[in-house]
Amino acid sequence: MKFFVSPAKLWSLIREKEKYVLKVPKRDREWYFSPEGEDAYSQADTLGKRVAFFHEYLIRVIKGKSEKESYKMALLLAVGISKSRLSYAGYPSIINEEENPILSYYKENGVFSTTAFLSVICGRERPDTLSNPKEIPYENLTYCSGGEMSDQYRLERLIILIGESENEQKLVAPFIHNLNDKEVR
Repeated sequence: MKFFVSPAKLWSLIREKEKYVLKVPKRDREWYFSPEGEDAYSQADTLGKRVAFFHEYLIRVIKGKSEKESYKMALLLAVGISKSRLSYAGYPSIINEEENPILSYYKENGVFSTTAFLSVICGRERPDTLSNPKEIPYENLTYCSGGEMSDQYRLERLIILIGESENEQKLVAPFIHNLNDKEVR
């Protein structure tokens, strides 16, 4: 096996290194709000690409958060919020924490909190009302009327699904209830 490279060849590689270096643009917060960022968002036309776009944004801009939590948040942004008719569903509002209250909470706390996100979209001041079974949290959720599912209904169920997916009991507690005796489990 020959590993020796002549000094002339090595010097030419060093001089012409720009040909061989992959240039990746610096992607800070400003990049995501630039025309290049808008173009990258519009090119993310599949669910996988959209999740990847949001995940990269969360990792690069909202630093210090866990990988698992950022994937959960990216999935919520891609599936729930971007497909809704909420005021902050479109670009660039969806990635602007001043306009997107769910992203603002995530940036501040760094966790995917089911009850806090539900409180944000339900207009509740205290998230503990949605985590306390005595407060009957399922009555605070939106329900379908006439078979029509609203954006609020879909987003609430998606938050519960993503947030409670690692629940050891495999129940979406306390968002289930016993119909016989009206007690929340």
